[in-house]
Amino acid sequence: AVYLYLFDHRASNLAWPEWMGVIHGYEIEFVFGLPLEKRLNYTAEEEKLSRRMMRYWANFARTG
Repeated sequence: AVYLYLFDHRASNLAWPEWMGVIHGYEIEFVFGLPLEKRLNYTAEEEKLSRRMMRYWANFARTG
């Protein structure tokens, strides 16, 4: 089986210009729950996205 996803969400608190888009590996912040940390100023939608990403990765680790 082949698994693939495209993460193209640009977080609301990014420091670099919009023309740079989303950098390789940026989803790791969402996989490890950084948006759940209130002091980092992510939006409520980004918190939900992070919870989904954590669930997706956990399901993949559990079931392949």
